[in-house]
Amino acid sequence: MNKSKKTVLAVLSTTVAAASIFSLTACNEPEPLTDKPLETQKIVDYTKADSDKSEIFASGSKGYSWENGDPFNVWWKPQNVSTEGGKLSLSISEMTEKEQKWDEEKQENVDALADYYGGEARSEHYYGYGDFQVRMKPAKIVGTASTFFTCTGPYDKWYSEDGSEVIKENKHDEIDIEFLGKDTTKVQFNYFAGGVGGHEYMYDLGFDASVEFHDYGYRWTETYITWFVDNVPVYRIDRKGNEAWPETAGRVIMNYWCSTENAAAWMGEFGDDYSGKAEYEYVATSATQCPDPNTAHIKDIPPVEVVVPEEGWSDISTAAFDGWGMYAIDKTDGLNISHTTERGSYNCCGMDLESSYKWVKFNVKNNDTVAAEIRLDIKNKDAGGAVEAVYPASDKVKVLTADAAAYIALDAGEELEVAVKLKEDIYVNQFVVFLNSTGTNAATGNITISELKGIIDEGAVPPAPPADTTALKIGDKEVTFGGDYTTVVSEDQLSMNIKYSDVSGKSYKNANTSIADVVGENNTLTFTVKNDGTETVKIRVDIGCATDDGSVKQDGEKNNFCNIKAEYSENVAESGNDYIYGGADWFKVAAGETVTVKVTFTENVAKDLKFYLDSSTWDDETTHSGDVTFSAFAFAKEEAVTPEPPVGGEVALTFTSTEAYTVDKSGEGANEVNVTYSGVGGKSYNNLVADVAALAADKDTFSMTIKNNGEETVKIRMDIGCAEADGSDKQDGGKNEFCNIKAEYVGNVEASGNDYIYGGADWVKVAAGETVTVIITFTKGVATHLTLFLDSSTYDDEGTHSGNVTLSGFSFN
Repeated sequence: MNKSKKTVLAVLSTTVAAASIFSLTACNEPEPLTDKPLETQKIVDYTKADSDKSEIFASGSKGYSWENGDPFNVWWKPQNVSTEGGKLSLSISEMTEKEQKWDEEKQENVDALADYYGGEARSEHYYGYGDFQVRMKPAKIVGTASTFFTCTGPYDKWYSEDGSEVIKENKHDEIDIEFLGKDTTKVQFNYFAGGVGGHEYMYDLGFDASVEFHDYGYRWTETYITWFVDNVPVYRIDRKGNEAWPETAGRVIMNYWCSTENAAAWMGEFGDDYSGKAEYEYVATSATQCPDPNTAHIKDIPPVEVVVPEEGWSDISTAAFDGWGMYAIDKTDGLNISHTTERGSYNCCGMDLESSYKWVKFNVKNNDTVAAEIRLDIKNKDAGGAVEAVYPASDKVKVLTADAAAYIALDAGEELEVAVKLKEDIYVNQFVVFLNSTGTNAATGNITISELKGIIDEGAVPPAPPADTTALKIGDKEVTFGGDYTTVVSEDQLSMNIKYSDVSGKSYKNANTSIADVVGENNTLTFTVKNDGTETVKIRVDIGCATDDGSVKQDGEKNNFCNIKAEYSENVAESGNDYIYGGADWFKVAAGETVTVKVTFTENVAKDLKFYLDSSTWDDETTHSGDVTFSAFAFAKEEAVTPEPPVGGEVALTFTSTEAYTVDKSGEGANEVNVTYSGVGGKSYNNLVADVAALAADKDTFSMTIKNNGEETVKIRMDIGCAEADGSDKQDGGKNEFCNIKAEYVGNVEASGNDYIYGGADWVKVAAGETVTVIITFTKGVATHLTLFLDSSTYDDEGTHSGNVTLSGFSFN
């Protein structure tokens, strides 16, 4: 089942990891075990209608959803979790092509390396050492897994007391019970410690687990783990010395999923069979509930008693109120805010305020059939939250102290009047509502806010706009750099400093700015770089192009830069370009050195400038620190200089492969070749080939003269072929083995260009009767052959061509 895939969301959870699932432990019969039976208490019992089922919730039902990545081939969908019929049921369903693609209107995407929806349920709380037990029946569907396990990982984070920073992340610790649908007469046990698995054991049950419900479980201690079937110990593993061991409290999780093709050898290939279900009757444990790492910093704050003023209220206009993301706004009767998606992520709606307020009040009603959670930010856009107190204060209406925002929880159909007191020292200029996107509620939302009023703070003074410390002057214009680095601009605005640490070599982090209003008619950018750090720094420079002008894209699709060449002062440690994989031009500056750089680019299409500092090498697994100062930025226009053909170095060429062309060999000895042809297909890629390895051994320039003796314009493509063994000199990493760097022309050229991916290196059109000299610069020391395509290298040219061309003046210098 091949479907388009586009990953836009981060993987939020890891369950059964794929690192070691493909090696199966031999099924040797263990020694009889004497472990005492499991002693547990049920935390949820689906067979009893009056059982409290709140401890287990469906993944994807709390305002966000996720997928685990390969080999999981599913997104977790709350609709694939059912608690009807006296059991918890997990299912797999198809994801349509439409659901896999980005939805511009809703601003959401459900596809991240997944073709299906799966079902997963997990516990609200975290549990450590103890006995764990489940009564379940796995699905008998090839290519699927039905599971029960405890798990935690780095996505569970511990925060500082004020919630402002992460102080620790959990290890990936996990203990598994897994049934593979291809053979439900066996069960696999496994554990992960600090992210390392490889402890699989396949146990032969002696019955088909998919036929009826059975009890499965494990005892987890500091020194051993014992797995049980129908409360009989069947497999035990003891900790040896100080070896890595699962020791971090995690959630209890059950899921049902199908695999990608990468796990087919382990699980079998899933055949779009949606009939199976993983079913569970109860979950039990003896372990105590542990703190949730993600919310442990949140403390219960006693409500602040406030007296709401009776006078001074005036209406607040909602004309500017608008929504974004997945939310719909209707202002016909109050503010109606609704959404019908499965997740949220700090999405909703808001407006700028025309006045600053001391108080704001409104009526809010939950029109939905499920509970709603609302976060209200009344704030200053630059200084942040301004909420001091709320009325009526309770556990359901309170202040989120870390954010100075209000929190309101409403049951289905509930209506409430809320008043919000604002801090006196904050100039309020924004009103923002988040519905079900920052809390625990799911799927749908529909609230109405009405009677929005405020008491204006007459004495509030808008803060002075902060001084623009980020605008860099280039000539008489200013640009501001954004992106992944912190830039500090000097007081005179003529230089900027970038300090960074722990930047991954393959992260492609960059500092960027728009130059569309600055570049004008210029075609060069000059700047100076000083390395104030202690290590050599690598900097990549991209001059971005207007995206609607495909003719100036160096690679046709992948990168929209228009760099033509770069030149450097003598202090550069190393330099190069990669016009396909990685960027345009790059250079290295040693510690303490200063380098001046001049980049030439295509005129009239430049729109942005990007610097990648120690971050643009795709296979660099290390991290880097640096301290770099950029200065002396200047745009200029340089008129094209007609190149002088190289003097001397003329050679005779013998074309050993001629295909559809007739070559007059009488002129070869005199350094001249006449080529005639007819009926040559425009997309046939017929060509002439000459061996030049010996002639070009220590050279880097080739020139020749083209005279069109025919009656029609001729198009000639020219490839200087590279040594195949030297992949570093291939412009595209492997597709074409040419080493052209640039081409220049003398004479009346009708058109010229290059295509370093689709079609070849450089090409030129010469009108009937014209003579043109071509000068090609290529990578020194690797040229092996010259290939010429005459009227044959345009992939969508359905026509045929005839021609008469004289090639002469072959020269290497």
